Amino acid sequence: MKKRADGRYQQSVYIGTDNNGKQKYRVVYGNTKKEVEEKSNSLKIKLGNTSNPTFRNSGIRIRRATTSTLNRCIIFR
Repeated sequence: MKKRADGRYQQSVYIGTDNNGKQKYRVVYGNTKKEVEEKSNSLKIKLGNTSNPTFRNSGIRIRRATTSTLNRCIIFR
């Protein structure tokens, strides 16, 4: 989530891919972070994209990777 220069907040929501495999996003706007999260979650439910919101909003970014890449990037806690 990002705060815009006009004071509103915005968040991009992944909605899927087009026929060429390009990722498509929709942007939701709001006056508060809570408003943007509600709009974002509403859109995700409408689209059927209801993955874990706690993990998604944790600031961790995941990219597509091969199995060999994932095997090299094991994180121990």
